[in-house]
Amino acid sequence: MSKEKYSPKDSCLLVVNMYSNEKNYFNSFKTKDETYLKKKCLNNKLPIPNFWAMDLKGNGITKLPDDFDIYVFEANHKILDKKYISKNVYMPDYWEHGYSKGVAINDKTHEIIYWFVLW
Repeated sequence: MSKEKYSPKDSCLLVVNMYSNEKNYFNSFKTKDETYLKKKCLNNKLPIPNFWAMDLKGNGITKLPDDFDIYVFEANHKILDKKYISKNVYMPDYWEHGYSKGVAINDKTHEIIYWFVLW
């Protein structure tokens, strides 16, 4: 049972490292858009990964094709000792640091992506 189900087409998603891609991976913090992170629609969203490294040719904020469904099984925040993680630049203050895990499923292509993201 998942806690949440999202679509890559959703207009408001909380994506970890949402600005990262192959061209700016090591300096993506420079493109941080704090106005997006302050959207009220994010208040009840669970974090999901940025799937850019999967090279699936998705265009939205998740970088997943629209045929996928994203299921969040577990998510927790502020549970990690800050000495083990980098400065938080991609998440709203409420989610400061934590983890999320789940799957992304494409019924048309029979693809399943198991994911765990830590920030």
